[in-house]
Amino acid sequence: MNQTITIFNAPRQRLKSCATGANTGTQTFRSTRSRPARTIWMPWTPGTKANTPIAEASFVVRLEVLARGKQKANTRSDTTAVLNALRCGLVVDDLLEQAPGLDPARILGAYRALDELRERASTAWSLIAADMTREAVFEFGEEAGKLLPSLVGRLYAVIQSSPDDLGPAIRKMAASVQIAESAVRVIEQELHISAVRSEQRTSLGRLLYDPRGAGATSRPDYLARRVGTLVPTAVAALLGERVDISTPPPRGAAAR
Repeated sequence: MNQTITIFNAPRQRLKSCATGANTGTQTFRSTRSRPARTIWMPWTPGTKANTPIAEASFVVRLEVLARGKQKANTRSDTTAVLNALRCGLVVDDLLEQAPGLDPARILGAYRALDELRERASTAWSLIAADMTREAVFEFGEEAGKLLPSLVGRLYAVIQSSPDDLGPAIRKMAASVQIAESAVRVIEQELHISAVRSEQRTSLGRLLYDPRGAGATSRPDYLARRVGTLVPTAVAALLGERVDISTPPPRGAAAR
């Protein structure tokens, strides 16, 4: 029986194309033969490592060993390969076996470049949450909005409509971000202790990341703390491929 597999920003596989998503970065393929069940976002054969902080750290260390501490200029395809490998639970050696054309030094460069952008946006939100002023929102909102576009857009709206409520609004959002992070950590801990290739691990993986938007990392108040939990829209925003936040109000609004 044929299967339909949806691949998000994945390299073309030996599958027969049957449709292409418009303006979504999504391609749908139909396999020409039966395949073992696999998670919908996995373009490669799933590995034995779950998408956890420990597995991601090991992934980077192995890249550093193979790249001999060097990193090269990279392309969007290299970034896509990193993200898909982490989501699939692949170790570096499995990745290079399934995609032998990849260069460890380029993959390492792609990871570090994306992680630097992620950290910059995460720090911007932390500065807003710590300062809780209109000035901080104006100064750091654009950067923070790459990871939290919905929250930053709402802060802009508060500045325009009821600026005196900005402090309480930021406190409430910051608490929500912490709750979202805690939910992800719980899933990551369960993934770390679950049996290899167990049905429980598959279910937990879907709770963590689901390209249809149902995963914990897709919550509008989730602030990605590592590359492996970045969703496609956040990656696109970090790389300057799209803008997801509303236009900030005129700076004069800060004086109201």
